[in-house]
Formats: sequence, structure tokens, C-alpha cells
Amino acid sequence: MSGRFVMVDCHSRLAAGRGAAGGVSASVFCFMAGLIVLTMAGCERFRHEKYSCPSNALGIREVTISDASAGASMTLLMRGTESQITIGAATDDEIVATSGTRVMTIDRKTGRIKVITDNKAVFMTCEKSLFTM
Repeated sequence: MSGRFVMVDCHSRLAAGRGAAGGVSASVFCFMAGLIVLTMAGCERFRHEKYSCPSNALGIREVTISDASAGASMTLLMRGTESQITIGAATDDEIVATSGTRVMTIDRKTGRIKVITDNKAVFMTCEKSLFTM
């Protein structure tokens, strides 16, 4: 769980000799609480990445990614029109997507985007926003 910790105070229950509600022993209660916390640690039902880009030669205003896995599509907003581009590869650090002769590489840590089209490269640093639930 990135940066979030949950602490269960099992020691005070054990020291007091009291179990959880319903007569469950403190050690069983602490084990179950820890198991629930660990199981929920990786739960992320919804993740939405958005990169808002400054004015650039390609007219890319925004890149939106709801599913950052290979084969999924991401949305490009360019000069008022939306288009889909397929993600070819994705890691925690980088996304590479292709559409025709265009190859787009997104650095997920910095928001820096590189687009290569017809032997020309365009670089831009976009503002990343992330919404998870």
C-alpha cells in the first residue's frame, strides 16, 4: 500500500486478557484484522490518469488513461477531437502506445511525453492528475 499504514492494537487486547466481541481470542482477532488489511492493500477498483498538456506542435491537449495495460486504449484530445490509441506496453514507470506511424511514450513519474512521427520527435511536459478509488 503506497504510503498508507494501518495499525491494529493487538497488544493492549492481549495484555488486558480480553478478546474481541463474541468471545474471539485477541490473537485470532488480530490475525483476522491483519489479513483483512493485507487483502485490501492492493484493492483499487478505479484508476484514472490524465495528462494535461501545454500548447504543442501536435495539438495534443489531453491524454486520458483508464486502463494502463497492454492492448487497452487511451484517449487523446487533439484540437477538439477525441481519438483512441492502443497501448503497446505499460510499466509503473512508462507507457508506450502506437497509432499508425506515431509512437507515443509517456513517463508516468514526470509527465513527460515524447511523440515520434515520420522521423520527427516532439517532447512536452504535461501535468499529471491521478484519481483512484
